[in-house]
Amino acid sequence: MYFQLHKYFEALYYWKNAERLYPNNPYLRNYYLAYAADLKNRAALAFNRGRMDSAAINFNTLTLLEPANAEAYFNLGGAYFNEQRYTLAKRSWDKALQLKPDYVEVKRALAMIKPEMLGMNLGALKE
Repeated sequence: MYFQLHKYFEALYYWKNAERLYPNNPYLRNYYLAYAADLKNRAALAFNRGRMDSAAINFNTLTLLEPANAEAYFNLGGAYFNEQRYTLAKRSWDKALQLKPDYVEVKRALAMIKPEMLGMNLGALKE
């Protein structure tokens, strides 16, 4: 009901509580699939419009819904990177790589983050 009313936070809250009480609930999987598709669409639309803040929120919610989705973490990292939130971008990309060690695009993206972008002192790295 909350999902149809576009009250996504409430819907996710109650779905996650239901999942905790009844992990094999056959309805939850369908709800999650519908919500995941909606989140992906909204995130991609926001990203393409340059709304990295909205894209990050939607991709982050997608990672809550699908914690094993490496692509969601990759895209979340891209939104953070474009917002110049490099520490969060690196954390997201590291998680994507943890989930999918052979993810070539993530390895390329991680190479774009330089130590100075993370606020690291290059002299301290040598010691």
